[in-house]
Amino acid sequence: MKRGLALAGLTFLASPGLTGCAQDQVAPASASHAPRYPAGKLYVPDANAASDLAAASVRAAALDRPLLVIFGANWCHDSRALAETLTLGETGAYVAEHFETLFIDIGTPQIGRGRNLDLVEKLGVEELEGTPALVALSPDGKLLNGDTARSWRNAASRSEKEIRATLEALLRAEETA
Repeated sequence: MKRGLALAGLTFLASPGLTGCAQDQVAPASASHAPRYPAGKLYVPDANAASDLAAASVRAAALDRPLLVIFGANWCHDSRALAETLTLGETGAYVAEHFETLFIDIGTPQIGRGRNLDLVEKLGVEELEGTPALVALSPDGKLLNGDTARSWRNAASRSEKEIRATLEALLRAEETA
């Protein structure tokens, strides 16, 4: 059963199985209500995500670095928060030094306007339950975090220290893979 949420004359439907941002999507913020994490708007709706993924995979292999693929959307505060943490400050510097990173927009699948969801499955992750998802791949394309890739729906409430520790663990996993 679907449920609707009416905001500013618009209706959004959410699947009862979706959680996190995928369930709580709301109308874009007005200028008087600026979104949190404005620097984290890295999910480009009109990008050629398949081509970008292929190029990022080649770069990761050439640099012998793991690839982080973050599936999210600019309307999702958790997606923006994760993007901001991964690109700014000490954690951003750590990520830039140790990983290749790609942000992929998934649109609004909860209202039938999803995109790039086939890439999630192509990388070996089951259907998304919410946003964001962080998929880590070894330089040769092996999935490093199939068990935790979909667990990032609370990214905005995670500390930078916790995110950094998770990234360090992924790097160690890649080194032993």
